Amino acid sequence: MAETWISQMRKGFVEFCVLTVVRGGADYGYLIYKKLNETNALAFTESTVYPAINRLMREGLLSSFKSETRSGGPPRRYYALAEEGKLRLTEMEIYWGTLKHDMDALLTAKDQGKS
Repeated sequence: MAETWISQMRKGFVEFCVLTVVRGGADYGYLIYKKLNETNALAFTESTVYPAINRLMREGLLSSFKSETRSGGPPRRYYALAEEGKLRLTEMEIYWGTLKHDMDALLTAKDQGKS
């Protein structure tokens, strides 16, 4: 299948994306999912986002709490960065900068006919 490589690249980004979304403050799971789907390149399925949230919780990178809804529905579980999550996100951002820089250098060299 031609899109397999895209799927594989995106799988590597999902946890980085979730941590980045909750960096701005606590969000509930569906809102995290919706924010990631605001762009085509980061559009993940719910079956990808929720397991990633659960992995991040198990690793101690996210904390959670329940809060009542305004509509009187069931309480929502909100997720926020734990201290370890803040550290991991910083590490990921640094690595992303390095990765992007190096990839841009490779692409520039290719565009200039260098190999």
